[in-house]
Amino acid sequence: MICGKIENVYTFPLLPEHSTKDYTEQIENLLQDAPKGSIIIADLFGGTTSNIAAIISSKYDVIALSGLDIAMLIAVDELRGGKYLGEELTDKILRKSINNCKDLNKMLNKEKKEEHIRVNKGVNIIGRNNNKSIKCNELSLSFL
Repeated sequence: MICGKIENVYTFPLLPEHSTKDYTEQIENLLQDAPKGSIIIADLFGGTTSNIAAIISSKYDVIALSGLDIAMLIAVDELRGGKYLGEELTDKILRKSINNCKDLNKMLNKEKKEEHIRVNKGVNIIGRNNNKSIKCNELSLSFL
């Protein structure tokens, strides 16, 4: 819906009935025919899936990442198969994913403050601070 169908993406849910050996073999079977530099993305760093991804990356020429979210998946789809490979590709994927994390409350509060400044822009204000007059055409200022 956001970017259309993403090709050549496979999911491997780790279910309670799976042993780590069976889970690892399932992924390795797919990797037998996968191109070098394929990307494995696990959800939670330090969890079983990321630990398995790390082990697999030591055996195969693959990139192993953790912290899967939709932004990371979209970044991978946009960047793979292009001019970026290896560490440069990894850095770009991680940067896009990290830049997607925002404190929405801070952003909204900053926007409100900026809106207040825009509303008051262009007003001539003369203030007194230590007996000095200050004229400001850009911002509304208060002196206590």
